[in-house]
Amino acid sequence: MKNLPACALLIIWLAGCQSPFVQIEGRENSRYFRIPVDSKLVLQQELLVPARSDRLYFQKGKVSQFQHVNRYSPYCALTLHAKKDVAQTIVPDAFTVHKMYRQYLFDLAMGPVMVAQLDPGGGMTYQVFATLLELRSVQQPDVVRMTCANWGVPQDMAHLTLGQMRESLGDIFLLEPPETNDQKA
Repeated sequence: MKNLPACALLIIWLAGCQSPFVQIEGRENSRYFRIPVDSKLVLQQELLVPARSDRLYFQKGKVSQFQHVNRYSPYCALTLHAKKDVAQTIVPDAFTVHKMYRQYLFDLAMGPVMVAQLDPGGGMTYQVFATLLELRSVQQPDVVRMTCANWGVPQDMAHLTLGQMRESLGDIFLLEPPETNDQKA
């Protein structure tokens, strides 16, 4: 019993030595894990956003058009600042997460049309529960947000896990934790 305080201090000290990557990986299946600010979302390939569009959708590691998104499965949407009359190219880059939050949406990851579910019988209505990552890049300031979500009744709603987000993005994007002072040296 005399060594208990020393053991407790050792455990706390060792836990503090864990790198952010281990912390992220260790919580990949936790619905409560919050992606840290200053994480990097690294685009691994060139993407083409069609003319008159400001979004690309990702599901099961593939780029998808809005109308092909399975709303009952996890998916992500990359949002640009504005629609243009010409196609927009996004080149490989590391986008910094400068803000992370969660919110209820009433459409598919802010898709082009509203999804309305009316149940005159008083049953459940469906909502989108989303994780939003506000992004920054000096080279590509038009890329502003990644929204990851799935659709369900409020009782079944839960945050997407990091694993589900990674499954949606596949090898197109990698998520890297923020650097610690030890990693910078």
